[in-house]
Amino acid sequence: MEDRRILSAEEKTEDLEQDIALIAQEFREGFEAVDKIVQPAVTIFGSARIREENPVYADARAAGRRFAELGWAVVTGGGPGVMEAANRGARDGGGLSVGFNIQLPHEQAPNPYLDISLTFRHFYARKTMFVKAAEGFVVFPGGFGTVDELFEALTLIQTGKVFHFPVVLYGSDYWGELMGWVKGELLADRMISPEDLDLLFVTDDLDEVVQRVRDGYERLARQSEDPLAVDAARKVVARARELLQRGDDPGDLAANLEAELTAVRAPHLRRVINATGVIVHTNLGRAPLAEAALDRVREIALGYSNLEYDLPAGGRGSRQDHVADILRRLTGAEAALVVNNNAAAVMLALAALAEGREVLVSRGELIEIGDGFRIPDVLERSGARLREVGTTNRTRAADYENAIGPETAVLLRVHQSNFRVVGFTEQPSLRELAGIAGGHDLPLVDDLGSGALVEIGDEPTARASLAAGADLVCFSGDKLLGGPQAGIVVGRADLVEKLRRHPLQRALRADKLTLAALEGTLALALDAPDEIPVLRMLREPSEVVRARAVRLAELVGGEVEETIAKAGGGALPLTELPSFACAVEEEVAAKLRTCDPPVIAVVRDGRTLLDCRTLTDAEADEAAAAVEQARR
Repeated sequence: MEDRRILSAEEKTEDLEQDIALIAQEFREGFEAVDKIVQPAVTIFGSARIREENPVYADARAAGRRFAELGWAVVTGGGPGVMEAANRGARDGGGLSVGFNIQLPHEQAPNPYLDISLTFRHFYARKTMFVKAAEGFVVFPGGFGTVDELFEALTLIQTGKVFHFPVVLYGSDYWGELMGWVKGELLADRMISPEDLDLLFVTDDLDEVVQRVRDGYERLARQSEDPLAVDAARKVVARARELLQRGDDPGDLAANLEAELTAVRAPHLRRVINATGVIVHTNLGRAPLAEAALDRVREIALGYSNLEYDLPAGGRGSRQDHVADILRRLTGAEAALVVNNNAAAVMLALAALAEGREVLVSRGELIEIGDGFRIPDVLERSGARLREVGTTNRTRAADYENAIGPETAVLLRVHQSNFRVVGFTEQPSLRELAGIAGGHDLPLVDDLGSGALVEIGDEPTARASLAAGADLVCFSGDKLLGGPQAGIVVGRADLVEKLRRHPLQRALRADKLTLAALEGTLALALDAPDEIPVLRMLREPSEVVRARAVRLAELVGGEVEETIAKAGGGALPLTELPSFACAVEEEVAAKLRTCDPPVIAVVRDGRTLLDCRTLTDAEADEAAAAVEQARR
């Protein structure tokens, strides 16, 4: 027996390292087994010598079943007698049955009612798992081993090594003399304090057994009327136990419960302050909406709307009508349609115009649009077949002309919105492609991606694309347009109508709040584009950005550093926007993300940079307050 050898005075020093490794491995296996218990658990102790005909066996089995029916796991020593009865009851109740067995000289075999079974070689490793796994102890009649577990648990609770969990003794006749000795000797001789008696509860009622353990576990939850309190209390108790087992102070449990409830109820999707210098930041929600767009969303969200109701006619209308007119004015298109994002717009166009037939695309335009989504994949899901033309760096008009055949349905041009190919390159103009497509009576679909409606750098606009001969143009609503997530299709009326009537259109259509935000943004694009936050940030003079950085640096004691901002969102990949940041110490970056609202900055060269091109004046003030908070 390893325990006997290790505890012997004759243990050899050269065996020490091996013994430590064996014990550590046993603890590791035990912790892994306990981690599989995701629900609250009770550990039930009692004699291995109790036979099935003994009334105690029936009571232990009933206790195991009652706990299981309440969703608790039942943990025992995994052997016969009371242990078997409790595990069997857990099985009866459809619960999780766990046994932590021990190797003995005369081999204690695991009972047959275990879902999780682990046999230990060392008592001290096993004892740890009994405590670590449980939210309460129930002790049935037993011998030295049972009493050992009982007094070990009481000692751990009394000394604060573990969180105070309930210890219930079942059977007043059996435990009565022991309790008399505890009161008459230990308490009388002041070996224990009067309050130590509260650590034990003796009963002959199984309902009381279950209730006492549950009450002890959920006492925190009952301090709050919050319906989420029980689950929150379980997490708080579990963390407290882990801290105590490490020798750390778990703190005020009631306060921890309130903090947990606050965290549970806090919104998961939160506003953040973007101090990265990336304007259309995909991870941070892309385009912030203008106030006018938010006003439209609030108005429509507060009540009913004419989403699909024709007010003059007094009958059913189309949701597409609400933005079609303004899109026509902004792009010069005959018709327009809106779906939930640009990938959906492209997929719908190809499904409606080329399902089962070929779509010609240059190899240099088979791009990945982010997060693993690739143009060939979108095309495949549309039901169309991909036909590649040209090479990665050079594609000529003749390549399209030569590839056109009876199966050709569409020519697709994909704008290289998130990259550029430079050097030895060739690419036909959109006007050339339009001539080829028109000569074969084929539609030309132009996927612009970023979706500029006004002149921004070298990004093509939807109006310019249509003027060059594209039949349909697809673009995003939440990139350079500066609106909500949406996929917009503009172009020939007959082709847009085909898309509108395709079954996929209903699955991909935009909702009323998207349409409201888009309508508000498009109205600004027509009359006051600089009120759209994305366009304002792209066009803001660098001296204005620098003044904001200087003011922020003065507020927090930082330094002004010249930086380069980016458009982001897969737009204008070569454009570098002169910008300025407030530089503070690197250590605050992580803490800034825990503030309310969180501040997302850039760490570079040992400093945290708060880029002021993506901050408003009000957000700069909030960022300053967050820096001060992060330094505390």
